[in-house]
Amino acid sequence: MKKIYQFLIFIIPIAIILSVFIILRIVPFGTNSIWYIDLPFQIILFYDHLYDVIHGQGSLLNAWNYGMGTNFWPTFCYYLSSPLSILVAFFPRYFIPQAVIVIYLLKLGLASLSMSFMLKKLFGTTEMINGIFSISYALMAFSITYYFLPMWLDSIYLLPVLIYSVHLIIKKDKYKLFLVTLTILFISNFYISYMTGIFVFLYFLIQLYLSKFTKREYVKKFTLFFSSVFLAACFSMFVLLPTYLQIKNNNYTGTEYQLKGFTMNPLDIYQRFIIGTTEVQNLSIYTGLIALLLVPLYFFNKKYSLKERISHLLLLSFLLLSIASEFLNYVWHLFEVPNGAFYRFAFLISFYLIFLSVKSFIALDKNMLPILWKIYGFNIIMICLLNKLSDQNYFTLTEMYINVLIITALFIILAIKSVKVQYKYRQLLNMVLLCIVAFDLLCNSLLIFRNYTAASSPADWDEVYNPAYSNAIHHIKEMDKGLYRVKPENELLSTENESLRYGYNGMSIYTSTGNGNLNNFLSTLGYSASQRAVNMKNGIFVSDILFGFQYIVSLHQKDERIYQKIFEEGNIKAYKNNYSLPIGFLVNKEQFSSLDNQEKWMDKQNAMLGSYNGYSSYYSDLKPDPYSLDNLSYSPDVKLFQKIDPASPAFIEYKIKINNLQQLYLQLNDEEYKNYDQLYSISIDDKKLEAAKLGFLNSFDLGTFENEGINVRLEINQNAQSVSLPQFYTLNYTLLDKRIDEIRRSTFHIEKFSDNFVSGNIDVKKGDRVLFLSIPYDKNWQITVDGKQVGSIKLGEFLGIPLSKGSHELKLHYVPKALYGALIFSAAMLVCYLIYVFVFERRNRNSVNN
Repeated sequence: MKKIYQFLIFIIPIAIILSVFIILRIVPFGTNSIWYIDLPFQIILFYDHLYDVIHGQGSLLNAWNYGMGTNFWPTFCYYLSSPLSILVAFFPRYFIPQAVIVIYLLKLGLASLSMSFMLKKLFGTTEMINGIFSISYALMAFSITYYFLPMWLDSIYLLPVLIYSVHLIIKKDKYKLFLVTLTILFISNFYISYMTGIFVFLYFLIQLYLSKFTKREYVKKFTLFFSSVFLAACFSMFVLLPTYLQIKNNNYTGTEYQLKGFTMNPLDIYQRFIIGTTEVQNLSIYTGLIALLLVPLYFFNKKYSLKERISHLLLLSFLLLSIASEFLNYVWHLFEVPNGAFYRFAFLISFYLIFLSVKSFIALDKNMLPILWKIYGFNIIMICLLNKLSDQNYFTLTEMYINVLIITALFIILAIKSVKVQYKYRQLLNMVLLCIVAFDLLCNSLLIFRNYTAASSPADWDEVYNPAYSNAIHHIKEMDKGLYRVKPENELLSTENESLRYGYNGMSIYTSTGNGNLNNFLSTLGYSASQRAVNMKNGIFVSDILFGFQYIVSLHQKDERIYQKIFEEGNIKAYKNNYSLPIGFLVNKEQFSSLDNQEKWMDKQNAMLGSYNGYSSYYSDLKPDPYSLDNLSYSPDVKLFQKIDPASPAFIEYKIKINNLQQLYLQLNDEEYKNYDQLYSISIDDKKLEAAKLGFLNSFDLGTFENEGINVRLEINQNAQSVSLPQFYTLNYTLLDKRIDEIRRSTFHIEKFSDNFVSGNIDVKKGDRVLFLSIPYDKNWQITVDGKQVGSIKLGEFLGIPLSKGSHELKLHYVPKALYGALIFSAAMLVCYLIYVFVFERRNRNSVNN
C-alpha cells in the first residue's frame, strides 16, 4: 500500500499537467505549443548536440557547429548536466523536443516524491497529508512558469532532501546524505545551486539557534556542515570552475544598476499568491491557496515556541523583502542583473511556505478556529479588492470568483478538521482536501500555460522549409567532407543555435556560455552581435569568405558570376561561393593589428582582407548626386529631403555608373530602415526590388552589376513627409578576385580533423608570415609545428600562428586545461575522501564499539 501511495504522489502532478495540456490542446494533444523563447531556441538544440555526443557524433569540448567553434563544456554544465539529461539518449533524435517535456514532467514527479519523503521524515505525517502538500510543492508557480528552463528544476526535487539532511547533521551528526545531495545539486546546475545554498545555510542557522547544544557540539555541527559544503564543491569542481570562468569572462551586467530602493510594494507581492496572477517570466511564488490560510495561522499557534515562530518569521520576511529590494535581488542573482526570468530564487519562498503550512496543519485544533476565521475573512476581502485595484483584464471577475470559491472550500475543510472528528471522517476530509488542492493547482497551472501558449512559437516553428532545407544541408555535408562553414540566409534561419540540430558549421549562436569576446569583435565588423548572441543574418561578403563560409543556402537565385548552384529542391537552393577561402591561410600580422585604428566596419573589413598591389578599397562609399527629384526639396545642412506638396507622390532618382564587377548596396538610418515598408519602395531600372533587406547595417542589396549604368528610384510613400539622404556603397568583386587568388597560393591544407583535433601542412614561400585560422582564439588550443610545441597569437579574436619560411606540418589539439585540472582535482579529492571513510571512519567506529 505504501508503494501505491508513493506512486500516486509521484504521478498526480504529472497527471495534472497532462490534463492541462489536453484542455489547452497543447502538442501532442492538439496544435497549440509551449515552445517559448529559450526552450526551442536554446535548450532543445543543446539537447540535440548532447544526443549526438552520447551517440559518438559530437564532443562536449570543442564544437565546430556552435558559434564558429566553441567550448561546449560550460554550456553542458549550465544547461544540461542534470542527471535526467541522459534520458534523451533513449528517444529518437527527431523526438527530442518531446523528450525534454518528458524530463520536465519527471522532475515534477520527483519534486513531489522528495517533498513527501521530507515531510514523512521530519513530521511523521500520513501519506494522504504528504500528498496534499507534496503536489502543492511540485506544482508551485515557479515549476510551471519556468518549464522552459528545465535546468533550474533539479534544485526543486533536491531541496527537500537537503533540508532533511540538515536535520540529520543537527540531530544525529550524520552528514553523508547532505554531502551527496549537495554534490548532485552543484553538478546539476551551477547557477541555481548558489541560491539554494544560501537558503539552506540560513535554514541551518535557524535550526541550530532553536537547538540546545554545548559550545563543543555547536562547533561540531558547523564543522560537519561546512566540511560537507567544501567537499561537495571539490567533488563538483570539474563543473563549477570551467562554468564560472566562462560566465565571468562574459560581462553581461550593465555598468549602471540601481542597488538602492525597492521594486515592488507589499500588495504586488501578496497578489502573486493568488490563482491567475503569475505573469510570464515574472515573480512566481504561488504555491496553492491553502498557504494563505495556514502560513499566517502558524505564527499564532502557541504549540510552537515564540522563539521558533519569531525565527521563521524573520527568515520569511527576509525572503519576501528580497523580492522588493533592488540590492538583495542583485545578491540572490549572483551579483548579476537577470536578462528576463526575474526572481529566480522564488521557488525557495514557495518551499518555505509549504514547510510552514505543514507545521500549521499538523498543529491545527479548535483553539485556532477564531484566528482561522479572521485570516479567511482578510483574504476574501483582499481577493475582492484586487479585482478592483488591478487591471481587470489581468485579474478577471471569473478568476476572482474561482479564488473565492476555492479558498472558501479550503477554509471549511480546515475548520472542520480543527474540531476532533472520528478517524474515518478525518481520512475522508483529507481526501476531499486533496481533491480541492489538486483542483486549485490545476486552475493555476491552466492559466499560466494559457499565457505561454499565446506567447509561444507555432508547433512547427522549425519545420517551415523542411524537408528541402535539411536536404540541402545534408547534400552539402555529403558532397564535401572537409572543414568549412555554411551560411543559411536569414529567412531560413529558425534560431541562432539551429546549427546544432542540422550539424553544419555556422556563426550564429545564442547562449549565456558563449565566447563574449568573439561576439564583440564580430559586432565591430558589422555583424549583428551582442555578448550572448550572434545572428549572422545574410552575412558580410568579405569577412564571410575570410571565415571559411564556402556554402550558402537561400530561397533566391544567385548571380552565377559569384555563386555556383549545387542543389535545388522546391524553393530551397544551395550554392558554393566562387570566392571562398579555406579555414587557414597566410596573412601579414599588420592586417589585424590595424583593426583597432579603424572606426567604420567597412574600413575594418578592407583592412582585414589586406591589400592587393597597394589597393584595398573592396568596400567603398559611393556618393552619386540625385539625378532627378520630384516634389522634394533638399536641405544639405541636415541632409533631409522634404516633400513640397504633402498630399502628392514624390521620388528621388539616381543614375549610377558601375565600373568592373561590383555589388551595390543602399544604406538608411536606423529609423527609416526599421520603417522602410511605410516610407519607401525601391526600383532598379523600373523593376521593383523585392526581399533586398540584409537584416543588419541598415542595408539593402540592390544587385550585382558589371560595367553598366543603372537607374535607382526611391519612391516616397504618400504618408511620409520627409526622408534622410540615402547612402550607397559597393563591393568591388574585380579587385576582390585578384586578392583572393593571391591568398589561395598560400593556404593551410587540412589532412585530418575532428572536433578536438586539426592537422595539416602549409608551404611558406617567403619571409616570416602568420597563419590565420578562422578558429576562435582560445588558449586551450595546443599547437605543434614540425613536432615542436609553439604559442599562438590573437588575430582579432582568431588564432594566429607565426611561421618561418619553408614547409611545415601543423597539429592542433583542443585541451581544456581548466576542465582537466579541475577533473583531476575532483577525482583526487574523491579518492582521498573514500580512503578517509573506509579506513579512518571505519577504524574510529570500531574503536568506539570496542
